[in-house]
Amino acid sequence: MKKWLLWLTMFGIFYFSNTPHLIVSDPSTWMNKPQFEKGVTLSFLFDGKSIFYFPWINVVQTEFILHKLGHILFFSLLTIFMFLNMKQTKMRYFHTWLWTTLFAFTDEVHQFFVVGRSGRFIDFLFDSAVCIVCLISIFVFASCQRRKEISETLSLQAFFKKG
Repeated sequence: MKKWLLWLTMFGIFYFSNTPHLIVSDPSTWMNKPQFEKGVTLSFLFDGKSIFYFPWINVVQTEFILHKLGHILFFSLLTIFMFLNMKQTKMRYFHTWLWTTLFAFTDEVHQFFVVGRSGRFIDFLFDSAVCIVCLISIFVFASCQRRKEISETLSLQAFFKKG
């Protein structure tokens, strides 16, 4: 089940990234047929003056805020499901961050090729930050759970020693 949730989340991100002229507040645009920009190559990654490296504009518009909320939702889910699918090793948090941010980077590059979308490096950084915040939250939650279990175990041990 964990793998299906991970794949479903990845597919959802890819699907919405592949939707031209997506307007979050207008569900009728969520099913637009994919269209790709003509003449775009990966050379934009090596051009510091490319729009890929431009900052956000119109950051106070409702549609911009809804897009960023979508990033937060989808990349939080991706982080959680990626984490749940990782082996429990010392590097679990790092590997979750690495694979999630690599997916975020490829997603932004992919969006650069879609008509009416704008893949941006700053969105990649935003998605990476969402992942880090989510991983910190997971760590804090897991630490609180462990602390609670240890506390309960110790109180049970003290109870049995008295009797």
